[in-house]
Amino acid sequence: MIVAAMSSGEKSVKEEALETLKAMGTASIDTAKGPPSPVQALLGAISAGIISLILYKFATIIEAGLSRQTISDDFS
Repeated sequence: MIVAAMSSGEKSVKEEALETLKAMGTASIDTAKGPPSPVQALLGAISAGIISLILYKFATIIEAGLSRQTISDDFS
């Protein structure tokens, strides 16, 4: 088999993936942090506003492109 042909120092991709998943599973998530600071809240609001403006601009461009197209009266 391929695994038997490898040297003992090398690990298979599957073994490396399993070790990575095990390491991720044992990592604790630190939830002891307090609420976000006012600066973090402001930066979050600004980034949310920028994302919403980008999405609004994208939607208006799509809407303008679709409104220029005419619908045919011939249904064949």
